[in-house]
Amino acid sequence: PLGYEFVATYRAYRALAIRLVDAGFDVLRFDLDGTGNSAGFEGDSARLSAWKSSVIEAVRMLESIGHSRPHVVGVRFGAALAVLASTEAELGTLVLWDPWPSKRTVRTMHGPTDPGSLVIAGHYISAETLADIRAIDITGLDHCAAEAVTFIVDDVSPYVESLMRHFEALAVKVSCLTIPGTTELLDVLAETAVVPGRIVEAIVDTLAAR
Repeated sequence: PLGYEFVATYRAYRALAIRLVDAGFDVLRFDLDGTGNSAGFEGDSARLSAWKSSVIEAVRMLESIGHSRPHVVGVRFGAALAVLASTEAELGTLVLWDPWPSKRTVRTMHGPTDPGSLVIAGHYISAETLADIRAIDITGLDHCAAEAVTFIVDDVSPYVESLMRHFEALAVKVSCLTIPGTTELLDVLAETAVVPGRIVEAIVDTLAAR
C-alpha cells in the first residue's frame, strides 16, 4: 500500500502473517521499492514499473524455496499492483482486498519541487508516478496467470462487479466475500484503526482451502 494505507494496514498485515504461519504457510512481507525498508527513493523515475517488479521479485523468492504458484494478498492499491504482477508471474490465489480505486478521500499536499506531485501521509508521489497510477486500467489487461481471484469487500460495487466479469472472461476462477471491517481499518485515523479479525480469518480459510 501507499501513503496513509501503508500506515493503516501495517498491523492488519502483521496479524494476517501470524495467522497464516500458524496455519502452516510460509509468509513473505515486503516493502515496495523505494518505500519502507527497501532501497531506492519514492521520487525515483518509473515507480509503477519498479513496484510491479517488487511483487514479481517476491513471488520469485518464494518460488526459489520451493513454492510454485504462491498466493498473493493485496489491499487497495496493493491489490492493483498484485493484478499487474499476475500478468507475468504464475500465482495460486490472488486475494484482492477492497481493490483500488479506493473510495477513500485523503488530504494531500503538493510536493516541494514538483507542482504536480503529492505527499500523502509522508509518502511522496511524483507527477510522473501519479500519471502512471491514474492510467491503470485493470479491465484492459488481457492476461492473468493466477488460478483464482478472491475479492474481499464491504459491499459489491459496480467496479468490483466489472472486475469479476473481466477475470471470468480470462478463465480465472472468481469468488467474492462480503465481509465488513475494511472501513474501520482504512477509513479512520490510523491510531483508531481496528484490525478486522473476520477478514483475516476469511483470508486464511480461503487460502487453506486451495
